[in-house]
Amino acid sequence: MAVGGNGAPAVLGELETLLPGWSPRQTDTGATDITLSIDTEPSGFRFTEQPRGTVSWEPDSFSAAYALATELFERLVAGSTQGLVLHAGAAVLGGCAMAFAAPTMTGKSTLGAAFSLAGERLLGDDRIIARLSGSSPEAIPLGLAQKLRLPIPDALEPRFRPLLDRRPGRRIADSLFLEWDPETQVTFGEAVPLGGIVILTRDGSVSAACTRVPKARAIREILGLSATPAGPSQHLEVVRALVEQLPVLEVRYGSCFDAREKILDAAGAWG
Repeated sequence: MAVGGNGAPAVLGELETLLPGWSPRQTDTGATDITLSIDTEPSGFRFTEQPRGTVSWEPDSFSAAYALATELFERLVAGSTQGLVLHAGAAVLGGCAMAFAAPTMTGKSTLGAAFSLAGERLLGDDRIIARLSGSSPEAIPLGLAQKLRLPIPDALEPRFRPLLDRRPGRRIADSLFLEWDPETQVTFGEAVPLGGIVILTRDGSVSAACTRVPKARAIREILGLSATPAGPSQHLEVVRALVEQLPVLEVRYGSCFDAREKILDAAGAWG
């Protein structure tokens, strides 16, 4: 993908915050089958993609950078028939990546912070690449910044304070994007064996619990939490293959620290 236009420098500059583990500084990402022009307009930034001629708008430079990152991520899996972008975070536990998947605003960031506080290496807390490599699934981090939603709940702020003091961040809208930490964050492109996928369900009315997800439901859940530029049939094929090869569990929880404990227990059982 080649990126140009008078708005490109401002948008690429924002990737320093959004993608500190992998921040393209060149406007040419390698393949030139698609050209993306980013131009400034009074209402924001206009994206024009060629040769399809599609047009979209983003209101500010950071939103435009997020949209550009999504395009880049999809291009990363476009050349593989066995990969997808999973809306999940992942931590390295016992040598394998344990992915925790959920929609936006359901606790992936706070769970990622809980793993970081405990010293586990994090592949990300929002999106990763999951793919089949030979006969074994693997997870690949995208170099995204670790973040925390603001305001941090009063009950969590004291526990997260050591993390915030060690890794200051930049506030954008309702999120704090933390400074990159090479000691605890896995850099872009470093493949890690994928040991399992946990579907997160935040529910403060019950005690934390972990249960196995039936295959049919696991396929539906992961389809809804993943994306690929391949067609629907290819998307379904990859998800089915992942579900056949990986344990898929659901963790219901109220506290991110309880969720971490349940995932640690599951990782020990899988290992």
